[in-house]
Amino acid sequence: MVLSLPMLPLRPSHAEDAAAKGAGPASLEEGARGKYNAHFVKLAEYLAAHGLGRSILRLEPSFNASPAGRSEKNLALFAQYWRQIVQTMRGVPGAEQLQFCWSPCLRKDTFAAETAWPGDALVDFVGVVIYDASTLPDTYPWPEDASAAEIEERRERVWHDLILHSEQGLLFWKAFAQRHGKPLCLPEWRLEARAQMRGGMDNPYFIEQVHAFVADPANRVAFHCFYDVTFSDAAMHGPHRYEERMEADYPAAAAKFRELFGR
Repeated sequence: MVLSLPMLPLRPSHAEDAAAKGAGPASLEEGARGKYNAHFVKLAEYLAAHGLGRSILRLEPSFNASPAGRSEKNLALFAQYWRQIVQTMRGVPGAEQLQFCWSPCLRKDTFAAETAWPGDALVDFVGVVIYDASTLPDTYPWPEDASAAEIEERRERVWHDLILHSEQGLLFWKAFAQRHGKPLCLPEWRLEARAQMRGGMDNPYFIEQVHAFVADPANRVAFHCFYDVTFSDAAMHGPHRYEERMEADYPAAAAKFRELFGR
């Protein structure tokens, strides 16, 4: 079982409710001091009681794209808080073998995600989030009159120049994981169907390249998860769910997915 979960608990969203209960916004600072450990004790007890004490927990997915990654201070606090959570959960009887996936997204912001590394003993997998989306010039979206050959060239350039070889691309994270003696994983990967979100649309080349990467034993990819979810606000997010929508919306990519991953 691979579970993704946020690190910060919900607090009252309205100022008057927060004031009435004496609670401000949840914070990394409080987490780093152990204030929320009781939540994670309960979760560990629940997992152990249901035979899930060997689950993989992916804490705060894509943390470098969230408030956790917006400053050097936050990344340091994130690492401290991570240590609180892992040590707390593994201290629960029956949950000693829980595994933890440290999961940045494929991007380089002001502060490098590796600043938030909590320590080799407290991470089991380095997980990288990749979408077939690009902010590189002259890639996505392509002009309406673009030829099939031009579209394919742009898709190939996104994979090669951005996803694979960029400053914090897959090859960077592969080397990072190997330096720390950890297997790599792709715990969230998907197509991006929205042109306004700079997506590659119905892109079987992306499917091919992900398959080739995870199948290469030199990359030590322990597991991968295609982003298989249906949102209620599909107009905003676009369709992702393979069984329900991919056949209709991404026919070429769906056929490639079935060919390569279906077995």
